[in-house]
Amino acid sequence: MNKGTNRLRLFSEQKIVKAGDKDLDGQLDFEEFVHYLQDHEKKLRLVFKSLDKKNDGKHLSRARE
Repeated sequence: MNKGTNRLRLFSEQKIVKAGDKDLDGQLDFEEFVHYLQDHEKKLRLVFKSLDKKNDGKHLSRARE
């Protein structure tokens, strides 16, 4: 990996730890990680649902509609 990719990866890891670290010990244990993923899954589902205009579980780009 190059330097830019490593910095981005480190930034992403730090961001996830900061967002998921519920007991503020500076570490992300498995339980906190699972909670973080579940919270983000809910958000992703809401975003997808807002894009799914036909409510059929699919989203087509405007170019294909």
